Amino acid sequence: MDWERIREAWQRQPTDGAAQTVSLQSLRERDRALARAVRTRDRVEAVAAVLVLAFFALVGVAAGLRGAWWVAASAAWIAAWAAWLPWTLRRARHAVPEAAPDQPLVLHLQRRRDAALVQARLLDRAWRWYVAPPMLGASAFVLASSGPTPGALITIAAFVAFGMLAVWLNRRAAKDFHAHAAALQRQIDPLAGDSA
Repeated sequence: MDWERIREAWQRQPTDGAAQTVSLQSLRERDRALARAVRTRDRVEAVAAVLVLAFFALVGVAAGLRGAWWVAASAAWIAAWAAWLPWTLRRARHAVPEAAPDQPLVLHLQRRRDAALVQARLLDRAWRWYVAPPMLGASAFVLASSGPTPGALITIAAFVAFGMLAVWLNRRAAKDFHAHAAALQRQIDPLAGDSA
């Protein structure tokens, strides 16, 4: 979608106190910044996932060769999660197709809003897909490796604390996507009224 067409359509909107809208330039900059942040996050997570996958696959194979089946199973769980993670992030990033340049302005803004909401929901539910699986696998790995020693229990408590921090950070980031979606919706509402 051509941002010049968006600017022209936005400038044609009536300006009254009740219909306060965000400037188109700031909306475009915010959209680009969030899209860039998502791409960067996905790249970093993909690199980290490959490293985690390689490490735990090797550890799992070595544990299996020694007959330490619980260690091997927990390492396999973590490796499987690491293999699955980049696919999940990519699927969310591509869940909403871009509007073609010849499509109406409203469709473009709706697609950008929907993409922001997909990312917000992904971050809101990070505890299910991002935090809990590796935390369970790592806890099982520690317990299988050393048993329920005080050191193992402290390590598991640290995993839980780190997981809680990750959930909080993801929910905080989700608020940015929710706010961006709301700003886009405020642009959509007057345009959708014009096309009705």
